Amino acid sequence: MGTYKLNEAEESLNITSYNSPADEFGDFGYRIEGDKMFWTRTEEGMEVEVELQRIEQLPAGYTDELRGLWELKDSEGTSPYLKAEGLSHLFVRWDGKYFLYRSDGRTGGVYNVRGHQAEVELIPYVEELDRSWWTFSRKGEALWLELLNTEDTVSRTFVRALEFPEN
Repeated sequence: MGTYKLNEAEESLNITSYNSPADEFGDFGYRIEGDKMFWTRTEEGMEVEVELQRIEQLPAGYTDELRGLWELKDSEGTSPYLKAEGLSHLFVRWDGKYFLYRSDGRTGGVYNVRGHQAEVELIPYVEELDRSWWTFSRKGEALWLELLNTEDTVSRTFVRALEFPEN
């Protein structure tokens, strides 16, 4: 949360954040060259330049890759929570919640995606089950998950689904 002020006459940019410590280095100088913008200033005695490139579409993040409804297609190994027996679908919502659709009903929890790696932490609402960490990757309309911190290979392969299961 914050504001910015662009002073065209002085070619300076002031960025103010309302929920962070005050910026001790002052305004940036700026210039625009074609579809690029450059910010410059001195920080701790060193010249800093930030280069920004104009884009047409925001790049997808790891959470975007994971989000959606997925149908289980293949599994290897066993896991107490994401066990393949009876599992039909995984639904990863935009609000940090996920649901597993099983033959005996639906269970869920919350998830956290690491900001700089394709890893997700699943935190089940069921107290008897521990949280688990999975690495994930996408290939086309397929989602592959592999359990981290285990000596055994535990993986699940899902494909994009467009309808929720009947149960």
